[in-house]
Amino acid sequence: MSIELGNWLVPLLVTVVVFGLAAGSVRVRAPEYSRLVNRLFNLLLIAAAAIASLFVWLAWAMVAA
Repeated sequence: MSIELGNWLVPLLVTVVVFGLAAGSVRVRAPEYSRLVNRLFNLLLIAAAAIASLFVWLAWAMVAA
């Protein structure tokens, strides 16, 4: 069983793009009254990016196997 590096390109690019979009959407500054909401929103964005990335890697592993 041989896995070529070129086969890793698509899931790796998807991971970079998804986390790039999530990092770009994260809000750093928030008013005092909405700090908790801001933290939850940021956590939700990063979690969604991680889940999307994991599903892409899972699909790649199923196709490559």
